[in-house]
Amino acid sequence: MRLHLDFYGDSQTVGACNECGDVEQWDDLRPHNHLLSYAALTSRLLKADSHIIAVSGIGLTLGYQDSTMAQIWFREGPNPLDKVYPSTRQPHVILVNLGQNDFAKGVRDSFTPAYEQFLKDLRLRHPQAWIVGLLGAMNAAHEPSPFPGYVATAVASQKDSKMLMYIFETRSIEHPRVPDHLKMAHELVEFLQSHIPLT
Repeated sequence: MRLHLDFYGDSQTVGACNECGDVEQWDDLRPHNHLLSYAALTSRLLKADSHIIAVSGIGLTLGYQDSTMAQIWFREGPNPLDKVYPSTRQPHVILVNLGQNDFAKGVRDSFTPAYEQFLKDLRLRHPQAWIVGLLGAMNAAHEPSPFPGYVATAVASQKDSKMLMYIFETRSIEHPRVPDHLKMAHELVEFLQSHIPLT
């Protein structure tokens, strides 16, 4: 049976700016190559089918988009009024990399309860899936950011043996570039193969 992965994320999961070089380019989006994002690379390395729900600038509670991931994750598009996506797809592993934009917008105390609710919603829709809370590679994932603690608290609160957390060791001041994404993909593959039965 082929492995099925679902990713929920922001610009890092999209692959924004990953081919931009030294200067990030937002007027011309051609250097934003999702096929070379860590999510797409991870999927190919694992020979997995992937479903990737990611929007540059989106937050779980607050970001740079009009909607939040909590409002659109189960819909057919990035609008809270879009139709609900059918729940027939049941991924083996769900990977959540959210928090960078919440962090940048100054969200703090409200993030943990929102993340806890998001995990509950994912579990309700996908009762058999492994769920991994990711964080990185930008500054929300590293000291002095409190977000690793927020995600750890939210994951632990579920008391669910099939919920895990992983913080990328790869660090990027700006959006990760292609070499960073490749490192992230190899990190993630190693983590998944070490902690989850993928076959």
